[in-house]
Amino acid sequence: MDIPEIARKRSHILDTFDNPKVLLGEITPQEIYEMAIRSRADLWTVPEGTGYMLGYIRGESYTVQNCVGDFKWSPDQWRKAMGMVEDNAKSLGLTEVYIQGRLGWSRLFPDYDKVQVKLKRTL
Repeated sequence: MDIPEIARKRSHILDTFDNPKVLLGEITPQEIYEMAIRSRADLWTVPEGTGYMLGYIRGESYTVQNCVGDFKWSPDQWRKAMGMVEDNAKSLGLTEVYIQGRLGWSRLFPDYDKVQVKLKRTL
């Protein structure tokens, strides 16, 4: 999403991330919004605008912090999306990709190492 779109959707973004079913882990919905609006993180949405995925660079790694909403994606669509994230991380010279999330992610991405609730893959 670009900055004007993020600004227009501020309320929807905050409401979507402020969900008791979502384990935010390290950052709050407001911090997610601030990171995205200040271009310190990537915020993607599905074409229908029903879900968001946030990712950011820290050190030599890229972390997909949160996926929220109603993606209605198949496992193959998730793997394709993460493949694009991994390719982008490699092109930036990063060495690891993390997925912060629930244990269900470990079943979808068994080639990532389990690190607490985060999944890690060395590129």
